[in-house]
Amino acid sequence: MSLTQAIKQQAQTLGFQLVGITTPDPPPHYPAYEGWLQAGRHGEMGYLASESARQRRRDPRQILPECRSILVLGIRYTASTPYPLPHNLDHRDIYSLFFPKE
Repeated sequence: MSLTQAIKQQAQTLGFQLVGITTPDPPPHYPAYEGWLQAGRHGEMGYLASESARQRRRDPRQILPECRSILVLGIRYTASTPYPLPHNLDHRDIYSLFFPKE
């Protein structure tokens, strides 16, 4: 089993339904993200539109310059099942662990 397969299998074992691994290269779809912000689709999450958040989104290596891979995890949930976080995660805003709101 490859390292990628092992990571994905372990993430699924922990309860994540969506698992992906990507590079920290600047994303080619960044203009779509800017359009999403301009349309106000970020709602009350104003920190997503801050200049520092945009810079980090534009170039993920600004967060961790030595980064070689990014692990992306997702959980499916509905409004009727709030915060079905896997395993030992709790109800805190996970993003705030890494990026304080500006």
